[in-house]
Amino acid sequence: MISMLKLIRRRVTFWSILGLVFVCLIFTYSHQNSKVQDSSSSEDRVVRKRLQTIDSNVIEPVQFIPGVPGHNRVSGKEAANHDGAYAFRNKIFQDEKEKHNPYAAARKNYDNSQSNVDPLVGQTGREAVVPQVISYQENLEYDSKQGGNYGQMSNGIAAPIYYNNQGVQTWNSGQAAYNNQQNQGLLNTGELYPSSSLDGKPYVPKHRIVHFDLKGAPPKASYIKKVLLIVKDIGATGVLWEWEDTFPFTGRLEVAATSNHYTLDEVHELLELCRQLGLESIPLVQTFGHMEFILKLQQFQHLRDHPEMPESICPCMNETIPLIKDYIDQVMAVHTDAKYLHIGCDEVYHLGTCQPCMDRPRNNIFVEHVTKVANYASARYGVKPIIWDDMLRNFMEDEMMPLANIVEPMVWVYAEDVYRFMPSFNWDKFSAVFPYIWTASAFKGAHGETLVVPDAKRHLVNQLNWLEVMRQEENKFTGGFKGIVLTGWQRFDHFSVLCELFASGFPSLVLDLLAVTHGYYNTSLFPEFFSALQCPHKGAQQVLNLDSDNFMWSALSWCNFPGSSFFRVTEQLVALEKETNEFFKMAEKKKGWFTQYSKDHNFGSAFRIDQIFEDWSRYQHQTSTLMRKANTALKEVYDHHTQGEWVEQKLYPIYKKLSKMRQEADELKTVRSWVPRPFPIPQALLDMGIGVPPTTTTSTTPPPPQAADPSRGGVMGGSGISLTARGKRRVQSPDLYSSRGRLKHLGHRRKR
Repeated sequence: MISMLKLIRRRVTFWSILGLVFVCLIFTYSHQNSKVQDSSSSEDRVVRKRLQTIDSNVIEPVQFIPGVPGHNRVSGKEAANHDGAYAFRNKIFQDEKEKHNPYAAARKNYDNSQSNVDPLVGQTGREAVVPQVISYQENLEYDSKQGGNYGQMSNGIAAPIYYNNQGVQTWNSGQAAYNNQQNQGLLNTGELYPSSSLDGKPYVPKHRIVHFDLKGAPPKASYIKKVLLIVKDIGATGVLWEWEDTFPFTGRLEVAATSNHYTLDEVHELLELCRQLGLESIPLVQTFGHMEFILKLQQFQHLRDHPEMPESICPCMNETIPLIKDYIDQVMAVHTDAKYLHIGCDEVYHLGTCQPCMDRPRNNIFVEHVTKVANYASARYGVKPIIWDDMLRNFMEDEMMPLANIVEPMVWVYAEDVYRFMPSFNWDKFSAVFPYIWTASAFKGAHGETLVVPDAKRHLVNQLNWLEVMRQEENKFTGGFKGIVLTGWQRFDHFSVLCELFASGFPSLVLDLLAVTHGYYNTSLFPEFFSALQCPHKGAQQVLNLDSDNFMWSALSWCNFPGSSFFRVTEQLVALEKETNEFFKMAEKKKGWFTQYSKDHNFGSAFRIDQIFEDWSRYQHQTSTLMRKANTALKEVYDHHTQGEWVEQKLYPIYKKLSKMRQEADELKTVRSWVPRPFPIPQALLDMGIGVPPTTTTSTTPPPPQAADPSRGGVMGGSGISLTARGKRRVQSPDLYSSRGRLKHLGHRRKR
């Protein structure tokens, strides 16, 4: 019997193993078949992944390419329903699918009949996607058809499709790619875009205005003249002049002008050059907010909306309107042929806080003041007033209606995602009130108060997204969009230090202006870009990679545009800041012999300090050399006042820090003998009860008798305070520090 059972057991084990192997074989076979059958449903994902690693000779990576001459691929920047603009890109996807589809041969005829597939970017509801922030530093590929919404604006409309810029086209290959597209019939009749559901062409704003922010640091008139010639050649139609305190005021406003303001002759020369070039001159006069340059003065401080804040003027005082009229009169006296006057009115932070405006609705105060100023300008000088839009974004339509035929708003958004800050419902409100509207992007001065050079990639995306928003929203307005202003702020406000100077931001302006003028950006614009910046032709090496060179230092290292010497100084400054910051951190934080504690107690090793300061002389020499170099480079663009201000703000702090560290190190090394530890505790810490020695008693008096505490089960001192360990609590709050306490508090009981 035992032998029989052993035999049966062996046979069962054998057949179980054999059956398991058989099941595995069936599962493997079924899995392979399912992969083949489901390949058509998953091939899009396969293609998308493989496109990132495909041979660059087959598919050439590009960046920000909206289906125009200069490359082989088409971007999602084009508006929805532009089927033809994506034909070639979809053909690439289709060819790539062929390589991974086992049924490609059987479907060949069907695929050929479907060569014109739907656009890559589909129309979506503007409010369908929750607003989100897309990090500009992330190295992403933008696409709106597959999962996620990378690169999309908040309304679901895709930003320009972006590909890693490997093997970027050169000038010659860019033209060859354009010819190749034409030969394939993708660009009908030589148009930039194939026919589409709209007009078949890229969106190009009617007016493309360049902003000159001159407050507090006026570039030389000779430099501005050079810039005007270049921007006119690459597509600018006008200039927005923000003179502020650099205007040659007279009368009671003379005290508001800087000592290095422009002369009246210089202003006339600049405006005359604009007339000769056919550039529209639009003066900007601050009439509500950002009036710091006037209200900071003692003579006018009583006109502030808030006594401690000189940013905005109180609109309810009797002296306000006469002062603003005087300001407008002096500026318009030189802008004799202006058709528009920008009257500011943005960021009025303290609206309605002055005594005369108390107990009045803020919106009514704003509308009433803007109406007075706008009516005066239009009646006296026949100009159309423009205002910044931000104060109107929270208005209802009926509240804005009194301004309908008086002003034209200028909507400003400098971030990449325009719809996130100006959602669709605001466009609906504005279009119900205003027949015409303007927009404003930024080519510099928008992403950091202390930056020295703009991030060209971020600003370019801002321009391209603005073009898409203007295309989408224009039909809502009776008269449409008047144009776009490319702003370039020199300070974030009157009290702020300098951010990117015009000379360091000029390459970004050229890049953005070319994109706005053509309605797209790709490698076909490279010849015009490098030519405008007076760069030597370097053949195949002439590339622009905004991934690895987002400040364009490498691409423009040999160019000779106005201010190029200073542009190169900014690269050296950023590198020096990085090195010296690491040195400061190493010396005072990482190493243990030159900390603040060491310096406070004069306790350090001369040998160790010498080791720490081995590279100090090199950093000090680099800093002083760059200070002199920056001063020389700035002479081409600015006067000695701005030369000194910029060096003092950007380089002098490094020089002072290095000098102070050297002095402290030398003083620390002079000590030859030291007191034993411990060192005295700083009085500030003692005052906080830190480092205070414990108090001691020398009394030999025995302690008072102790009595038992019946309620606590402990021993009581003479004062009635328990001197023993805590007894069991009669009323106990939930003990949430133990697992059992948390479960009990939540209503769970332990099972027994």
